[in-house]
Amino acid sequence: MTLRMPRSVYQHPLIQRIRATMKRELRLAPNDSILVALSGGADSVALLRALLFLGFPVSAAHCNFHLRGDESNRDEAFVEALCNELQVPLSKADFDTVAYAKEHALSVEEAARNLRYDFFEKCRQKYQLHYVAVAHHLEDNFETLIGNLAKGCGIKGVRGIPIQRERIIRPLLEVPHQEIISFLNLLEQPFCTDSTNSDTAIRRNYIRHDIRPLFDHLNPSFSEALIRTFANLRECDALISYALEEQIKAVTLSQEGTLYDARLIATSPAPLSLLFAILNPLGFTRIRIAPFAEQLLNPEPAVIESATHRVRRRGGKLYIEEKSSPNEKHLEK
Repeated sequence: MTLRMPRSVYQHPLIQRIRATMKRELRLAPNDSILVALSGGADSVALLRALLFLGFPVSAAHCNFHLRGDESNRDEAFVEALCNELQVPLSKADFDTVAYAKEHALSVEEAARNLRYDFFEKCRQKYQLHYVAVAHHLEDNFETLIGNLAKGCGIKGVRGIPIQRERIIRPLLEVPHQEIISFLNLLEQPFCTDSTNSDTAIRRNYIRHDIRPLFDHLNPSFSEALIRTFANLRECDALISYALEEQIKAVTLSQEGTLYDARLIATSPAPLSLLFAILNPLGFTRIRIAPFAEQLLNPEPAVIESATHRVRRRGGKLYIEEKSSPNEKHLEK
């Protein structure tokens, strides 16, 4: 269903930011079909309404995780009524999230994330849609940044949530939350409120309610500064990724990616980052790699292991093998 966009809606900052994000980052075609992850909360409802105004073919998907009792059922009923009103096709799923978390040894939050994204992708494929749109916004990105900084991170941690990852898109990622509420107020559009959002014992809520306002105190235009910062960090990450790919090519000695020049890695501009880019997909952490990276020029042989792979440094070269590799005995000779 395509809705006629009143001038007041067209001029709203939320619509303007989404249009700018799509033009600069997403480059969607006008007829690209989009599945909206619709929880019933303010963010996803605003995303649905905005995409309809912008003329995209839209469907919706809702997950009931049964984690908040009557609230979960209330959200489902609201979403169903909204989609009926807007003539938007809706797919729904019910999950026993707690049981799934126990079965797979996951936190409830991780379990819900896995379940929702698996369901969204199945819906996207079933109905042959181009993208899945989720409603992460600027404050979500700030919370991710602060959380990652607290744990320690590299460029990908401070870069925040990607605007696009394969078929997942986030058109609201540069939209402050207050503009989402302003947009819904303009439309006189109701939405559901999650009662747990005010619980500051939950880390993301603590960051949002207690830490985020401090930055507004330091800079009343902090939202705009934050948008620019994330844009700069995304460009830096893209540049670093390109440089790492070129460096990996330069130090690779086998087409299979099992033999590398340790000396070239050691004399590169960023040995640890380069080695991490090579070994992280094999289960090695940056902390585990760091001492090994410092000794790349040491003539004495050395070995480090992950759960699945072993890396041997010998004769100025790095040999990478699966632990069950049939070549293991040969390399030990």
